[in-house]
Amino acid sequence: MSVPEESGVTQIFLLFFFAVTIVAGIILIGYYLQEQRRKAMVAAARRFFNGNVRDYNKQVQMFPSNLVAGLFGFRVEDFFEIEDDAVRQIVKVSV
Repeated sequence: MSVPEESGVTQIFLLFFFAVTIVAGIILIGYYLQEQRRKAMVAAARRFFNGNVRDYNKQVQMFPSNLVAGLFGFRVEDFFEIEDDAVRQIVKVSV
């Protein structure tokens, strides 16, 4: 009596293994897409903030609004920038 190369148990095990692998891949792709969306949202918020700071700084520096700004203590503000390289590093997330 010979044993077939792949028995039914082996086939079920392989089917289960590939199904788990596919599901894990789909979950990781979902995490990746969420991370990309978060990065895009942070970049958009940073651009929005810096655009408002640019407009504010123009108003503080231009005549006649600079007279009122100087009278009430409004000063030119800095843009949002990350100067520390350690903060710029990509955060590693373990799943």
